[in-house]
Amino acid sequence: MNLKKSLLMILMLSLFACATQPKPSIPVTLIAGEVLDFTGKGGAAGIMIDSVMGGAGIAIGIAIDKGIAKDIAKNLDLHKPAFNIVAAFDQHLKNAVKKTSTRDLQNAQVTIERYGFKTFSGGHDAVSAWLEISVKIMKK
Repeated sequence: MNLKKSLLMILMLSLFACATQPKPSIPVTLIAGEVLDFTGKGGAAGIMIDSVMGGAGIAIGIAIDKGIAKDIAKNLDLHKPAFNIVAAFDQHLKNAVKKTSTRDLQNAQVTIERYGFKTFSGGHDAVSAWLEISVKIMKK
């Protein structure tokens, strides 16, 4: 009977230890001045225009993509609540942390380097979202 009580006590202590482990707060930040980006056919068009207009042609191609990025960002702002990449990523990160061991994440910091949309080659104008992040884990 002592063995059963001992095993039960060990099991209860193990479960209690897991339940009381603090979940880390991992700060998520966006690089200053970074806005939604778009990479499409404007850059390629700029290189083609370069043969006719020189460097100004490349600038025009880049401006095309930047203009599309501004249009996408403006449309995102129309939705209520407004889209916030940091808040969206932070929520997904919190959900992921609930499902994993957090011991190594106590001193982690996530930075969103760039985010946006890009087109695929192939003529169908398919677009995908992309996100570049960096994760820094400081030693204790």
